[in-house]
Amino acid sequence: MTFKNTENNATIKVVSSQESDGLSDKIEFISEGGFYEKNGKFYITYKEHRDMGMGDSRVVLKVEQDVVTMRRMGDFRTIMVYKCGEITDFNYRTPFGEMSIKIKTEEAENGLSESGGLLRLTYLLFAGGAVTRNEVTIRVKMENGKDMGVK
Repeated sequence: MTFKNTENNATIKVVSSQESDGLSDKIEFISEGGFYEKNGKFYITYKEHRDMGMGDSRVVLKVEQDVVTMRRMGDFRTIMVYKCGEITDFNYRTPFGEMSIKIKTEEAENGLSESGGLLRLTYLLFAGGAVTRNEVTIRVKMENGKDMGVK
C-alpha cells in the first residue's frame, strides 16, 4: 500500500518523547490520515507537520503481529523496522545528507483493531555515537466516531 492510494478516514495523534543525557523533549501533533486493515495487517498513513523539522514528509506504518515497519517519504526518507528485543539498522536520507542509524526496540504495544486504537513503541536509537531513548504513541480515531481511547 502506498500513500497515494489512501484516503483520510481517521484522525492520527502522534506523541513522541526523547531522552538523552538527562535532557528530554516531547512533540505532539494531530493529523488527518488513513487507517486500514489488509491481509491481517494494519496500515496507518499521515503527513508530518513542517514545524516538526521533517519538511514535507509522509509516513506509512505497517503493523504486523511482531513487526512494525515505518516508511517515511518526502524530504526525509527511510524505512525503519521495529522488532521487539532486536537491533535493526537503516539509512536515513535527509536534505543535508545520509546517515546510518540503529534502533533496539524494547517494547511494541499493539492495541489496534478495525475501529482504531493505540500503537506504542519504545526503543533506543543509536546515531553518531549518541544513544537516545524514544517512545512514540500513535492513537487512531476513525471518522465514524469509534475512538478506542483517542482524545
